Amino acid sequence: MVDSLETMSVHGRAGGLEGFTVRELDRTLLLVPEREYAATRAQERFLKARSLGAHLLGQDRTRFILTKTHTPLQQAARAFAAELLAPADVIQGMLTKLGGHADPSAFDSIAGQLGVSPLVIQHQYENQIARRMADSVSGPPVLAHAGEDGPVMGELGRHRGVWRTLGLSVAWLLLAAAAGLALLYAVPELQLVHRLATLAAVFIPFGVLLWGAAVLLFLAAGRGWGKLL
Repeated sequence: MVDSLETMSVHGRAGGLEGFTVRELDRTLLLVPEREYAATRAQERFLKARSLGAHLLGQDRTRFILTKTHTPLQQAARAFAAELLAPADVIQGMLTKLGGHADPSAFDSIAGQLGVSPLVIQHQYENQIARRMADSVSGPPVLAHAGEDGPVMGELGRHRGVWRTLGLSVAWLLLAAAAGLALLYAVPELQLVHRLATLAAVFIPFGVLLWGAAVLLFLAAGRGWGKLL
């Protein structure tokens, strides 16, 4: 489809113009300055693909100027051309067959097979493949391993949240117990109010330990809790 698009060379200064494309009925014509027309076959195919992209994305417009500017339409046409001639999924599969090394030699090899410039392959890798790989690494590993019963390790974050809540609850209980022992120590008369108070007074020496345990639990929960479990 791209190679069948009719191209004509025109004389004159380019002035930043890369091409002018016109669509009339079932015919699409690409006019390019002589300098651009003398470009490599890969560059010519990319310019043709940009022309098709401009017509598909430009709604009812029939004439477009292709430039080096970064307007939304020009950028969209470039992205369309790159994906049309060198789909990211195809590049990723070819990289895997070449050993998975994304280096200039691999880009050159893939570009030669797809008939595009190595810069197009590099652009596709950096803007799509590398970003997808980065997103998959930075995302939560909730689906790292799955079996018939669902994720094996997927509930790790939820389990840590449960342990943190439980730790906070225990810390508050220890804090309340320590406060009660401190009150019995400060007001000895309260030890005679009830036999349970008298029994609790036996544990007054352990009040400091309860305070310390509560503080440690609060600190652990405040640091994320998952670091300890």
